[in-house]
Amino acid sequence: VVSQLPNFHKWLKNHDVDYEMFTAGDYKRTVTVFGENDDEDRAKYQEELEQTHELFKHFVNRYRGMLDVDKVATGEHWYGEDALHLNLVDKLQTSDSYLLERMKNNEVYALHSRQKPTIAEKLGLSQAAEATLSMAIDKLPDALARFDFNSRLNILK
Repeated sequence: VVSQLPNFHKWLKNHDVDYEMFTAGDYKRTVTVFGENDDEDRAKYQEELEQTHELFKHFVNRYRGMLDVDKVATGEHWYGEDALHLNLVDKLQTSDSYLLERMKNNEVYALHSRQKPTIAEKLGLSQAAEATLSMAIDKLPDALARFDFNSRLNILK
């Protein structure tokens, strides 16, 4: 379990910026990015991190009970064979072989995300027209920058 955050309290103070935080409850916000953190706040935050780590270890122990949880819940990570020897995984295989194996006795679904249709597609324009429209839109800022609005307005007067 890791938590890190910058603290801008000194910078804000040096620039005469007040930071105010309002909470209900003594421990609603123990440490803050903008306020001044004291040792008591840091200790409470550390206690909460330790509690989260213990919950994680209990979860791992419950579902992977055949391993030494204190050995593996250190923040380190293991790949392949090392993870297998530590009982972090049941076996090593590719995702394809896993899915093929599951397909024998289960329904496996392929999910595809759909790209949002472009404005040209929404308007039913062909690909050629879409490319032309896209190029015109890309060139529009340069064309507007070169356009002399003042002289055009004088003509209209």
